[in-house]
Amino acid sequence: MRYTVYVQYRNGATGNSYTEGTKTKIYQRFTQILSNADLRLTAKAVVIEAPRGEVYRYDLSTDTPLPAYTDIPWPRRGRTALVEDGRTVSAFITEDEQEFVRKKGGGNFSRGIRNLVNESKIIEGAQV
Repeated sequence: MRYTVYVQYRNGATGNSYTEGTKTKIYQRFTQILSNADLRLTAKAVVIEAPRGEVYRYDLSTDTPLPAYTDIPWPRRGRTALVEDGRTVSAFITEDEQEFVRKKGGGNFSRGIRNLVNESKIIEGAQV
């Protein structure tokens, strides 16, 4: 997985961007950036990002101690589990329907669809 660490300034600009392929290397870059005293005076935050979004934001306006490597909520490795003989499909549904399906799946949309299909199969089986 590719990680990027960068500095976010008070005016919204970003800089000092580094991209690395491992968590260890990106954490080293993260600590190197934070060791720069001048940068700490002008920057707002130092951010670590993964392809799916922000992993960690270190706010420089607080006196929070530097996080240890293990304190950062790194994304889990690997691909999400696939359903055997599964297939990706798309459907147009309303926002209310989407919320209903997600609730049926305990917050997981795909699981909600599978649960609803299984419930429907049970009901149809009982009617035959």
